[in-house]
Amino acid sequence: MKKSKALYILFVLIGLLAGFSILFIPAISTSPEQPPGLLYYTFLHFAGYLFFVVSFIEILSVYMIRVGSNPYLIILLSVVSAVAALCVDYWIGRVMSTPVMINLIGEKRYNRLRHRLVKYRDPALFVFNLLPLSSPLLTAVAGILRYDFSRVILVSFLGLFFKYVILASALLFVFS
Repeated sequence: MKKSKALYILFVLIGLLAGFSILFIPAISTSPEQPPGLLYYTFLHFAGYLFFVVSFIEILSVYMIRVGSNPYLIILLSVVSAVAALCVDYWIGRVMSTPVMINLIGEKRYNRLRHRLVKYRDPALFVFNLLPLSSPLLTAVAGILRYDFSRVILVSFLGLFFKYVILASALLFVFS
């Protein structure tokens, strides 16, 4: 992929993120008596898992459960929206070349992620999705390395599912 085309794609994605932000900022600035709607939550969560966004989107899940949203529904929406965003991350990585990715995230970070992925593959994907680490970037690197899409998504799904079940269970245990 030419560098100019990759930059164009990057600017389009940043524009989409800015659009998401403008549309959904009111959702997170509402009062606890009026929590954000589930549609807002789903879009924010999706945007939080796109690879060029550095966020700790799990905090939004904690907030939604704390203000009384159904924890099972929050787990479902969290996992589905995160997996959808990780699919986008994978395919962006798949169409990008290694030099373009290095320009975006830096050579040191790329090499560190690539090394972990090559050495540990499934356990690395699982742990990066289970913990609040840079799983979207790791998924993009998996796309660059042409790892099996269904396997990457399955392992990511399992890590995300366990993360949100543990998070919801801990919240319900502590605050009930």
